[in-house]
Amino acid sequence: MRVMTRAVLLSLLLLCGCNRDVLAAPPAVAPIAPVAIPAIAVVAAPAAPDLAPSGAGPLASTPLFAPTTHALVVGLLTFADPGMTSFSATDRRDVAVAQKLVSRGVPAANVTTLLDAQATRDVVLAALAASADATPVGGTLVVYYAGHGTRTSDGDIAYIAYDTQGGAAESTGLSITSLYATLAPRVAGKRVLFLADCCHSGGLGGLASRLVALGATAASLTSADASNTSTGNWTYSQILLEGLSGEPCLDADSDGTIGIAELELGVREAMRYRENQRSGAFLASVDPALAIATRSGAPRAGTSAGRFFRSRADEVVRVESDDGATATVRAYDYASSRDVSVPLASLAAIASTRYPVGAQLSVEWEGRTWPAVVTRADGDFAYITYPGWPSYWDEWILSDRVRGVTHLP
Repeated sequence: MRVMTRAVLLSLLLLCGCNRDVLAAPPAVAPIAPVAIPAIAVVAAPAAPDLAPSGAGPLASTPLFAPTTHALVVGLLTFADPGMTSFSATDRRDVAVAQKLVSRGVPAANVTTLLDAQATRDVVLAALAASADATPVGGTLVVYYAGHGTRTSDGDIAYIAYDTQGGAAESTGLSITSLYATLAPRVAGKRVLFLADCCHSGGLGGLASRLVALGATAASLTSADASNTSTGNWTYSQILLEGLSGEPCLDADSDGTIGIAELELGVREAMRYRENQRSGAFLASVDPALAIATRSGAPRAGTSAGRFFRSRADEVVRVESDDGATATVRAYDYASSRDVSVPLASLAAIASTRYPVGAQLSVEWEGRTWPAVVTRADGDFAYITYPGWPSYWDEWILSDRVRGVTHLP
């Protein structure tokens, strides 16, 4: 059993949602100018598509980036509450996402970017409503968020705004409840794509599912599952930007196009191997081949291309291509990446232990170990519950968090 005071529990509910670990306060940096935010223009809706894949929404395969696409990009590296962990602004990827959407064909006038102190709760919800209203029936709304995510004291999920107060995320944060209330009356007949780089970002998949029931074509692709905390790096946003740029390594079927299912695979593999965490996705209402970008170069080459390995320098790297003897690999840093050539034989497979349903484990969480029971398994991911604790603490883990096995069924 976890023994915590109420104050400690409320603190953990808020602060376990950090998506980038910072050991010390970041150095002072010059303010970063946001992408220009002109007035939002309403564009007439295009004719409805004639066909949609079976079981998918009416906009399943229509172009994702078009004059009728609108986007809201929200990025938070600093917060009004001094108890919130700040993030380094070095090479911030949220701004790059906004810029890349424009380069991919979203009109600059349709992209609203809110950074740091701009992104208060009321402003974000108002901008979300305005962007949804401006998106015509038959158009697409893209929503991207980077910052903190947390479980609230009532078990909901909330994303932290600039003015969110510690211990009161359910009322001062961007809760799933508030996001649903904002979008529900505005998205029927439209497509909504949620992208998020933060803890518990997979909660947006549940939101997307609820919007589908209202007549929207909604999907999500996020850095974490709804149950999980997220990375200390920009890894998710880096892969997202690679997809939007047509990175050849993400074109798994070498057909010249990066589809949304290929982007999801790239995110899933990167988060699994680089960050030891499970990403989130809800893509049931879109065509898996929905184009994210045209491939930007020659097809990837080699049987190891696209796979992650551990290098002799103990870095987790992704093979971009190989010729059977030498591999070009990509190593990721906090917000950047670098490609190097190494002998293919120098790369080692990354493995982890699998645990069956019913296994009783001792699991590390926040520097302490707790008894846990495996209730589901998916490959080398185990979904665990902590006996005596509410179900919203349940989470997916890998064996790197396991400190002992007390019983195997």
